[in-house]
This record gives sequence, structure tokens and C-alpha cells, in this order.
Amino acid sequence: LPFCEGADQPRFVVGNPETDRLHPVLQYYTVTWLLQTCRERALEPLSLIRFRALVAVVITATPAWRSCEHAQQRFRVRVQAPIDLGMESQPQPDLVLCRLQRYSDRHPAPADIYLVVEVADTTLAFDLGQKRALYSGAGIDEYWVIDVQAKKLTRFVLEGKELVESPVSSSKISPTAFRDASIGLEGLFC
Repeated sequence: LPFCEGADQPRFVVGNPETDRLHPVLQYYTVTWLLQTCRERALEPLSLIRFRALVAVVITATPAWRSCEHAQQRFRVRVQAPIDLGMESQPQPDLVLCRLQRYSDRHPAPADIYLVVEVADTTLAFDLGQKRALYSGAGIDEYWVIDVQAKKLTRFVLEGKELVESPVSSSKISPTAFRDASIGLEGLFC
């Protein structure tokens, strides 16, 4: 089965289909299968460049964020999982820092979210335009766009009802909600 039984979204997690048939969440997907499925379903495949950039974000940021004071009691890091913005909108940002709780019966809503991160390879204009407007309208407090091509991070913070660009002036950055959870920018663009 290409997708988990009963799931409304595909779950691409590593497993062995020959031995894990009793556990439908555990599946094995090859790059060929993923690209073919995306073509058949007219889905945009995650480019390898964007995928590498996302992995760099997760590898660089997550340990730093997890090691900050009392991190385990403060927030959860979610990767490419839906968030609920109301208005029948459930985007799947590349990375989200949200309140530490289980989201088994619902997705995080704006009140639960500290930070949304999008990694842009070919989607920069969309991420800076339409997605920024969507997140502004929903009341997301902070939004980062990582431009893979220009090797630049753009930060937006909510002022009133608008996500306004906030300059990144040092070699480290941290979410506004967690000033002790800083990460080095150079690690994002290796």
C-alpha cells in the first residue's frame, strides 16, 4: 500500500514492506516510487536540493533547540506535518515549533504555534507572498523563509495583524519565543 490505511495524508516513513505488513505506518518508499507517484497524482515532488536544505535545518536547529533550558517541557518540533489555520486551510510547513502537547485528535492551531519555517528552492516568491499572507491572516507569531539559492534566511514577526520583516543581523538566530534556543546560520547552508 502506498499510503497508510485510513490516513488522509501520505506518510513517508522508513520500514520494510515485507516484514512490516502488520504495521501499515511502516512503509518503504524509493525515490523512483515517490517521483512516479508524484507525476501520476500531479503532485510537486520535493526537490533534492530543498530536501537537503530541510535536512540541514533539522540537523542544525533541532539539537540546539532541544538543548536549550527546559526545552523538553516547552515545545515540540514538527517536520512537514499539517497545521490548522481554520478557513479550511491546513498547510504543511517544512518545520514548526509548537506547544508541547499531543496532537492526536487535532493539528496545531495558531495559538499553539511559536514558529513556522519554510525552505524555499523554487517556491521563494510563493513563500514570501501568498504563504506569508496566509500565515499573517491566521495570526502566526513568527515565520522564517530559508532561501536555498541565495543562502539567506528572512525572518518575519507578527506586528498587529501583519507579519513584518525583522532583520537578521548576526550569525545566529533564535525564535522570538525562545531566545536561548539559537542556531548558527552557517549550518543551514552547507
